[in-house]
Amino acid sequence: MLGLLACYGLMIYAGFFFYPKWTKGGSEATISWDVSGYYTYLPAAFIYKDLRECKFQTEIGEKYSPTPNFESARRYNETSGRIMQYNCGLAIAMLPPFIVSHSFASLSKLYPTDGFSLPYQIGLGIGMFCYALFGLYLLRKILLNYFSDKVVAITLLFLITSSALLNYLAIDQAQANCFLFTLYCLIIYLTIEFYKSPKKWLAFILALLCGFATLIRPTDIICIFIPLFWGVNNFYELKQRFNFWFVKRNWIFLSVIGFVTLPSFQFFYWKYVLNEWYAYSYRDQGFSWLRPHVYQFFLSFKSGFLAYSPSMILAYVGLWRFIKNGRSRLIILFLIIISHYITTAWDVIDYGWYSGRAMIQYFPFLAFPVASLIEYISLKRSTKFVFAIYCLLAIYFNIWWTYHIHAGNTPSMNLTNVQYWSNIGRWR
Repeated sequence: MLGLLACYGLMIYAGFFFYPKWTKGGSEATISWDVSGYYTYLPAAFIYKDLRECKFQTEIGEKYSPTPNFESARRYNETSGRIMQYNCGLAIAMLPPFIVSHSFASLSKLYPTDGFSLPYQIGLGIGMFCYALFGLYLLRKILLNYFSDKVVAITLLFLITSSALLNYLAIDQAQANCFLFTLYCLIIYLTIEFYKSPKKWLAFILALLCGFATLIRPTDIICIFIPLFWGVNNFYELKQRFNFWFVKRNWIFLSVIGFVTLPSFQFFYWKYVLNEWYAYSYRDQGFSWLRPHVYQFFLSFKSGFLAYSPSMILAYVGLWRFIKNGRSRLIILFLIIISHYITTAWDVIDYGWYSGRAMIQYFPFLAFPVASLIEYISLKRSTKFVFAIYCLLAIYFNIWWTYHIHAGNTPSMNLTNVQYWSNIGRWR
């Protein structure tokens, strides 16, 4: 528990004291860039009553500048209304802090109830931060089923202090990837509990959560493999799992209803705005399934995942031991492979931000090989010193990177090879 509390302390310092985004303006505010795109459903529906045209966008853009050219909803074709680029899933997660913020703004009379003033920035930031804290708590609970308390504590501290997880859970906590991190942790945790004591209502909740993740990002439909195959390590256990669901086949229909419930909201939204049941809102953005951008996503100096979170190399190094000795290794290995393939196939390789933001929701999978490697190292006195030195360097680098990406004087993203090595570790 001390390891988790230490992580919480560092996150609170980073999010509330070092760089509280709700005190910033323009494109550095909590509700800016992609966050504003996911969030706009709420003011459009509950404040302006204008989901079809979103005419308030012009005024909000001029007043708050969430993006340089704020236009969360764009006209789909010449005769249609305007649709949001992003699905409405994250807006559902944002609804509780939005209600609290709107109620406060309405009662205080000090701030405009326009959905973007200070109470909304603070409320959304703190609300999404609480989701992140809950996700980390769940990750600890999950790992304790497989590793000792000491190994879990070191793993959590390692992930928070030495990787982009610190930035995305504590500072840029309102991004979709951060909530998906918590959602994946919740799905895994409830799946473990489900197979300890199977219940129909829990099967429904798991299906509902999988549908929720799919609504936020359709590619995260891969989460359905978690409740289906978690805990399967060999062919015999796979056969047992099929037998389990055959016996419980009357639960499958209920689970299907749970899965489609939340994604159906998006189809009804498109029907309401466009009078069409489906719309591809990403326009010219898509996937290169036959030519995934593996090198660019992981190693490019522009915003590569491992270029800016080199500590996570240990996750891939640790796979050899986890595959050999880990429990639930088949499903975790499968999820790591399929999630990496989908992520690198997307043509916007930097996902509009830095250090492989799209990897954040998959840290619950990557935590397993990291913990497995830490467990192995803890048994080998000769490797402890080398590991400690590596951790210190990785922590220093992550602190440098987290600082400079927000408040520093040294460029730390969109760099070339030469610029990367010239600037790395420099404080001015």
